Amino acid sequence: MSGEERRSSLFDILGLVYSTPLGVVGIVWLIASTDIFVIRSNWFMLAFIFLLQVIFERLDFYNELEIIPGTYTSWQSSLGPVFVWSGALIFGPAVLWLFVLWWLIWFGQRWMRAPKLASRFHALRNFTFNIVCVTFAALVGLTLYQGWLGNELSSSAFPLPGLNSDVVLPALGATIVWWFLSTLVWLPLFVYYAVTRRLKGRSLVTFIRYWGITTGAHLLVDPFAVLAAGLYTQLGLGVYLFFIAGLLLASFIAHELSRAVKSAKQRTREVEQLEQFGRAILTCCPDVSYIAQALNEHVPFMFPNSRIEIFSFKDSNSEGKSIFHHPQNGLLVEQSALDWLRTKSKGEYFRKGTNLPWKEEPSETDVWMTPIFDIEHTQVTGGIFLSQHSETESGGNLLPAIQTLAAQITSAQNSAKVYKQTIAHQRMEHELHLAGKIQEGILPENLPPIKGWQLVAAINPARETSGDFYDFMLLPDGRLGLLIADVSDKGVGAAMFMALSRTLIRTFAFENSTQPELTLAAANRRLLLDTHTSMFITAFYGILDQLSGSFTYCNAGHNPPLLIRSENKSEIIKLNRTGMALGIQEDIGWESKILQIDNGDTLLFYTDGITDAQNLKDEFFGEQRLEGCLHDSVGLTAQKVKENILATVGEFVGNAPQADDTTLLVLVRDP
Repeated sequence: MSGEERRSSLFDILGLVYSTPLGVVGIVWLIASTDIFVIRSNWFMLAFIFLLQVIFERLDFYNELEIIPGTYTSWQSSLGPVFVWSGALIFGPAVLWLFVLWWLIWFGQRWMRAPKLASRFHALRNFTFNIVCVTFAALVGLTLYQGWLGNELSSSAFPLPGLNSDVVLPALGATIVWWFLSTLVWLPLFVYYAVTRRLKGRSLVTFIRYWGITTGAHLLVDPFAVLAAGLYTQLGLGVYLFFIAGLLLASFIAHELSRAVKSAKQRTREVEQLEQFGRAILTCCPDVSYIAQALNEHVPFMFPNSRIEIFSFKDSNSEGKSIFHHPQNGLLVEQSALDWLRTKSKGEYFRKGTNLPWKEEPSETDVWMTPIFDIEHTQVTGGIFLSQHSETESGGNLLPAIQTLAAQITSAQNSAKVYKQTIAHQRMEHELHLAGKIQEGILPENLPPIKGWQLVAAINPARETSGDFYDFMLLPDGRLGLLIADVSDKGVGAAMFMALSRTLIRTFAFENSTQPELTLAAANRRLLLDTHTSMFITAFYGILDQLSGSFTYCNAGHNPPLLIRSENKSEIIKLNRTGMALGIQEDIGWESKILQIDNGDTLLFYTDGITDAQNLKDEFFGEQRLEGCLHDSVGLTAQKVKENILATVGEFVGNAPQADDTTLLVLVRDP
């Protein structure tokens, strides 16, 4: 048992010791205070109030706070207690049995879902705490309420006699007493957490703020029970139902907003940490020790409140070796789980309570298992294990982030392998370092210096993130790799897919410095193994021999670049497709072709955002207008060609909104 688990078990036991006697007193007191006649004569209304309790507990709302870096805790509340407390002010203490019934149901569900004794004790501790709050604390409040009403009104305290100050103030006072005593019941839990976590400074202030939100929310919400009870007794059931409808709408909106905010925060954390991790592993020295260091720095913040282990296999028969483990005092993944993962070709997700296939017993947490493949032989060389104790409504949403992490680890491990094989070549080391900027989604800041040639580029995203990208790779023996590509989608998902695609193509380009068809084939296989999405990518990749002007290229379903020769200005040569797009089908190949670029020739690369640009009449710019621009630009510099094309497109589009990303590369060989 880890240190954290021991501390949690100790507090569960101590919590039961001090809460159980109070809970027993509360139950006995409630039995003595219960009027059976009230239950018999108002059973329909009590059943209705309990139904409201169930509905509003399902429409809970919550938020997360980062107590210490990488550790989050969540606050959760609902409007359910408002109606049971209003029922207590209408019908008396007997209504508190609805609270007891609800927490019994809650405890039964947690008990059945928790296969281990420690988890059941945790649920039992929370159950006894809540029983103390809804019996002992609530009865103290109701007793004081009757006493504060005075002799004249105490005999008619239920239902709430009215909405005047003589009645409302005692009722509000009773509500505050109930809240205060309930807060005292839970206070030892918060103190114990702060002490055992050794919170101080900013972390302690954040935790106190979290505690204030958690307890203060009830103080803000529960007084509405007084208003609900008054409306029922003074204006009848119709107005009471109207009030309920308003709270139901507010609760639904808060529920949906909190879900959206929680999901957005998680996605933001994943994207930010994946980006930082990718930058770290690709900009540092490509060595296994540096990869482990980057994992320790970024992965815990990527998936907070989670148990994570990343492991590798030396060969197909060896046991798994842990290369990253968080938290450090947690248990290691069973060897049977690693053996099971060897047989899988993709990641899998198991909900809490489902049987895990490697040990045939229910899981106490949500579990994700994702294999890591060898970049060359498509064999499982490791894996990622992740479990979360927090209940996730759509755990499958984490799979893309975990698979992207696995792909980045694969890319980093491959870079380490290439680095060991070519450590004597400084240029390769430099290019691998530059590959680190891929994950940032930042295009090359400076164009490569190529003597005797002119090269310019331009990109104009339609949104904040772009699915278009281009890249330049200085290859051995004076060769230059030129890449332009377009992802089939837009947004954050397309940006992540773009980063992964660009990383893979760039990595394989250096391994196949003279054969672009092998580069695309290897990148395509890796994309299909590491992603499970409907997105694909069109790409044009070519290798230019700067001295001879020979250009070897492959076109993977991309718009054909246009070549116009200085000696024959009337003819435009299209570099048509030599294969389909990447990420669609696995066992396919691409044909490579060779083209000679002579002095004065101009080669234009572009994406479909140029030809598909539309004006206010919904007319497309089209290939014919683009070819006309190229005809008019023969003999000009590459910069001037780019400016003429962009100006012509802009004039054609006018004030029409930009629908797609537009990207241009212009290559001109000096006369």
